Amino acid sequence: MPLDRFAAAAVIDVLRATTTIVTAVENGARGVVPVATPGQAYAWRSAADGVLLGGERGARRIPGFDLGNSPLEYGRERVAGRLIVLTTTNGTLAFRKVLEASGPGDEPPELIAACLRNARAAAVHLWERARAAGRGVLLVCAGTRGWFSAEDAYCAAAVLKGLAACGTVALGDGARAVQRFGALAQGAREELSDTRHGRTLLELGFEADVAFCAETSVSEVVPRLVDGVLVAPTGWGADPG
Repeated sequence: MPLDRFAAAAVIDVLRATTTIVTAVENGARGVVPVATPGQAYAWRSAADGVLLGGERGARRIPGFDLGNSPLEYGRERVAGRLIVLTTTNGTLAFRKVLEASGPGDEPPELIAACLRNARAAAVHLWERARAAGRGVLLVCAGTRGWFSAEDAYCAAAVLKGLAACGTVALGDGARAVQRFGALAQGAREELSDTRHGRTLLELGFEADVAFCAETSVSEVVPRLVDGVLVAPTGWGADPG
């Protein structure tokens, strides 16, 4: 699919990468660098001072890393003013795949991180980018190891609902299917808890993570990728005085 059709693309990995990215940026991190492998993360730490490494494999913190992939680890006291390099099984890889899909000479879409917590704000941002550029937007569900993940589809449905609130939206087949799925869904926490990955997290003791990730449209932060770093919108969090 030619990506130059799209003004912006939202990567969605509700459990838990994009939720963690939104939380880190909201809590004052200088930015989050999504990388594919632990080796790339270690290379970042060797090249720059003050870098925190975050990430998981098998839902558990990577040995030697400062942080895992629980958004609850990314509190203000831990991440404010720090650059975080994050690698996860699915979410950060999805960012890399979208970047690599842009052909030579293409104008790549702006990449943002979306999750349930910023679903409404992400929808408004996508709407504004589409209107300004006269192009469409793309929702990229990270899935789990290449397989469909219901929690990401549920979030995509929430973002589509936010887009529909902004104005008339022409939907592709995938978006229509997701919209119908969302219409049949239960509440967010119930849906997340009943997915394959949600059940895995519950079995590993991450009940608080699932509850946190299920909170919907409680954040106004929409991290966008600038020169390889997911950062807060310009002016967000600035001291008004």
